[in-house]
Amino acid sequence: MNKLLIAINIVLAVFVVIIFALLLKAKKQPAEETSKISISSDNTVVYVNNDSINEKYSFMLDTKKNLEEMEKQMRSQYEAKARQFQNEYESYLKKGASLSLAEQKKTEAMLQEKQKNIMQLDQELSSKFTDETQKMNTVIHDTVTAFLKRFNRNKNYTYIFGYTPGLVILYANEKLDITKKVLTGLNEEYKKWKIKN
Repeated sequence: MNKLLIAINIVLAVFVVIIFALLLKAKKQPAEETSKISISSDNTVVYVNNDSINEKYSFMLDTKKNLEEMEKQMRSQYEAKARQFQNEYESYLKKGASLSLAEQKKTEAMLQEKQKNIMQLDQELSSKFTDETQKMNTVIHDTVTAFLKRFNRNKNYTYIFGYTPGLVILYANEKLDITKKVLTGLNEEYKKWKIKN
């Protein structure tokens, strides 16, 4: 689950760096003007707090819950197979000496095949979970980006940064924070989508 948050934050951080570099290149503002910032549609730069999106966006929370449930089911499936193998292995150790050499070799070959299958199952489940996590990261990113485009139609912001405290941007003026408005809009759209589906 941490992979999901890290991936989203890395993608957003890269966008922030690129946009910040373009902003600095395109327009330099004198230091005294920065203290006069007020939130209005005249501002060209605003930000959304990534942590708040991660913690309060209903779609993000539902996705995390679904991925956690998926991971739990996969872990259960793997653990059941591993326990079954462990029981068969212990049973073989207990009665192995009483088996003929041919039966021992046959049982050992079967156990090796089962162990190989369990390792393969572990790899398949891990890969499936990673793929699903990446897919959901993309869906979340695309959903937020599409919403921000619609949100910005009447606002005319030049840049909407994703802000994570201490990561890339070390300070952000709270007057430029549009997180509450964005969260409200995202959650309203998601609620409507859930009702339809």
